[in-house]
Amino acid sequence: MDTEIKAGPNLHVAILRAILGRDADAAEAAAWDLNDYLIDFSYATLSPRGGRR
Repeated sequence: MDTEIKAGPNLHVAILRAILGRDADAAEAAAWDLNDYLIDFSYATLSPRGGRR
C-alpha cells in the first residue's frame, strides 16, 4: 500500500514539473502515465483478479 500512496503524488509532481519546464511533450506523457496508473489501480481495487480487463 505504501507504493500506491507514493505513486499518485509522484505522478502528479511529474506533470507539474513538466508544465513548469514548459515541456508540453513531457507533460502529456506524464498525464498519460498518471491516467494509466489510476486505471490500473481502479481495476486492481475492484476486480478480484486485479489488472485491466
